[in-house]
Amino acid sequence: MSIIVPCFNPPDGWFEKLESNAIFLKSNGVDFELILVNDGSTKPLPQNLQQKLDSVCKNIFISYEQNMGKGFAVRKGVEISIGEVIIYTDIDFPYRMEHVIDVLEKVQSGSNVVIGVRSKSYYTTLPAMRVVISKLLRFLISFMMQIPTDDTQCGLKGFDRKGKEIFLLGNINRYLFDMEFVKLAVRNNLKVETTIVYLREGVVMAQMPLSLLFKEALNFIRILFI
Repeated sequence: MSIIVPCFNPPDGWFEKLESNAIFLKSNGVDFELILVNDGSTKPLPQNLQQKLDSVCKNIFISYEQNMGKGFAVRKGVEISIGEVIIYTDIDFPYRMEHVIDVLEKVQSGSNVVIGVRSKSYYTTLPAMRVVISKLLRFLISFMMQIPTDDTQCGLKGFDRKGKEIFLLGNINRYLFDMEFVKLAVRNNLKVETTIVYLREGVVMAQMPLSLLFKEALNFIRILFI
């Protein structure tokens, strides 16, 4: 398995969380490589980061100076991944690690793409504006797109080699790259499966600016016409 983790100005304690999750996967017999992509962070990363990563697991560290967006960063990692199964998630690993194994097993069982779908309890942890944005987007997806879920933005997804080929066809570099991928997967007749995921304890979700809706409006229209 390849695990792609993009980061931009990661929160305090991120490396310790990554280390503990790597130990969890190893203890469950999962053979994996970690691909960490630094998407132009302006906040300094830990000194000797490569040595620290080497002490934790097999890894590849990619870094570039200009922030290009999460979609761009994940795509960079996917391009060089060698795993039979590829999973991407966020730098703070917001979802319980057993869900990562669940996604892995579902892909191994024959699904080309497995999409994490956030549980109802997810919305109790969000700032009010982020709840509004998320629910509005889910309404638009259910109303305007013929895909197997209205939750395309969960930060946990996995896919096989066929899914990789489709993922790399994407062009959107920022927030809606997930939606583009799901639409492309359905359009190309891949087997897409969903799985309910829960946040781990202690996750604090950040505010999401309303301006994001306007910035991504054009991308939403582009995806509609895929």
